[in-house]
Amino acid sequence: MSRTKARPSRARFDLDAIRHANPLPDLAANLTDLKQRGGEWIGCCPFHQDRTPSFTIWRAQGKHWQAHCFGCGWHGDVLDLVCQAYGLSLPDAARRLAASDMPDRPDQRPHLSTEINISHQHAARSIWEKGRVRQCGVNSGVAIGLHFQAALGVICSG
Repeated sequence: MSRTKARPSRARFDLDAIRHANPLPDLAANLTDLKQRGGEWIGCCPFHQDRTPSFTIWRAQGKHWQAHCFGCGWHGDVLDLVCQAYGLSLPDAARRLAASDMPDRPDQRPHLSTEINISHQHAARSIWEKGRVRQCGVNSGVAIGLHFQAALGVICSG
């Protein structure tokens, strides 16, 4: 008699239903101030320091909400926003959105592990020492800005 080990079942999520139940403007409003202009929402990007609003949220005809930042180039939907802003994987973001278990403020997001912090600190120090940083953002690459933001706990300004 052979025994087969049963695999644990993974929860399956209907991502379109999650996107529909969690409008992007509602969650983005927890991260930045938004103003409605026609059918769009405009605000400063939550992922880099903005002096003028460059973050736009819109709903394409018959589709879910999308966002784009014309400053740093970030683009995504509500799941992408939650993954980026709260440091979650896609399955974790889907799980939390499906359970309506999102923190109201970004400072309530889970903290990065020590290993990830050390990795970002090393990358930021290496970039700084090589003199490749003139400003964070589009000209120096978004990845550089994200390393500095994560490592130093501040957002670089150009």
